[in-house]
Amino acid sequence: MKIQREYLHNDEAYLQKRMQTLNYGMDYWDLVEYYIEKRDRVKALETAEMGILKGEGWVTKLFEFLWEYYSKKGDTANLERLVQTALSRNTEQKNMLDRLFEYYRLKGDYEHAKAALLKSFEFTRDTYYEEYKKLKGFLKVPDWKSIEPEIFNKIKKRLSRLFENLSG
Repeated sequence: MKIQREYLHNDEAYLQKRMQTLNYGMDYWDLVEYYIEKRDRVKALETAEMGILKGEGWVTKLFEFLWEYYSKKGDTANLERLVQTALSRNTEQKNMLDRLFEYYRLKGDYEHAKAALLKSFEFTRDTYYEEYKKLKGFLKVPDWKSIEPEIFNKIKKRLSRLFENLSG
């Protein structure tokens, strides 16, 4: 496929072979890049959308591509849909929720930003202190005071489980 695309510039042969082998996120991303190169945004978006639903394995670039497109358009409904897709697929949850938090934060939508940030915290791995500081820095004082004990307990439980697994 690479030879057909990059050296022989045989788009038809490349597309025929690529369409037969769309299994992994990387396969879809390769095709998205091809469509971007050809300046066919519609096909690039369609392919990325299909990839986040059907692609196996690594789909990070597909989510990021779609996120950039929809966030530039201010398309909140599609951004929310991307996050739901990530959550239902059990992939890219933290990344997408963090992006959603930033999106709402920049829009000045405190309640939606807070919800995304709290949901994102559920997917934290290893960076508990950074997440703790992020929550404390963003949340309004009354919200922080009411949620801090719960956050602290969650961190404590996760760390104790981690230490149990390491020692046992």
